[in-house]
Amino acid sequence: MSSFVIKIIAVISMLFDHTRVFFPDTFPMEFRVIGRIAFPLFVFLVAEGFHHTRSPIKFLLRLLAFALISEPIFDAAQPWDGWENINFLSHTNIFYTLFLGGASIAAYKYVQARWNVTSLAILPAVGFAALGHLLTADYGAMGVLFIFALYITKKTQPRLLLWVMAGMCLLLWHNVLWDLAMGVRYAAITYVMVGATVLAVPIAAAYNGKRGINTPWVKWGFYVFYPLHLAALGVIASLPHILK
Repeated sequence: MSSFVIKIIAVISMLFDHTRVFFPDTFPMEFRVIGRIAFPLFVFLVAEGFHHTRSPIKFLLRLLAFALISEPIFDAAQPWDGWENINFLSHTNIFYTLFLGGASIAAYKYVQARWNVTSLAILPAVGFAALGHLLTADYGAMGVLFIFALYITKKTQPRLLLWVMAGMCLLLWHNVLWDLAMGVRYAAITYVMVGATVLAVPIAAAYNGKRGINTPWVKWGFYVFYPLHLAALGVIASLPHILK
């Protein structure tokens, strides 16, 4: 399975997830279950990208650029926000998490190459994780560390990949008590969502090391899709209010 196919799976999964977020009365919670596959796959793709990229700085700059481009759309599109609540430093979008995770990898590689001290090379990742927490990025500090952990465990035994994915599942458990208060069915779906995250493991394990289709249109299309689909969903969700 090429990285192109994995990206397609991740994007479709994300679209299901966000469709349910924007239209909770129209689409079932099962859409969010499907959506749990997306983030681990994006994490895998970023970690894998840093193993193969010839220009880590350009890779980081792309992630940062789309973090900043997406933020106004991300904030304005949220049902609880609007254009007047745009904030680049709070409740930030997923590209912030991907950028900070990528920055922790780049810092790790730099320190390793310069001083070859693994314990010292890990410290920047802790700092970037703390920054992810302060910026309240999607998945926060643990999301940043998840990216970093997946990068440094790539060449170890497959059970470590499963362990990292399982660690990601733990991020969802804190919602269970709240979900129970909202109803047994809602809580049961939350448990399924936790398990669904692990479905990313066999998908990632099927990766064949090839890019697949990699034209400029395809490459940039995956970046553009994130802010574009948020904008589209936000506009559609707002139409009833606009047309009143």
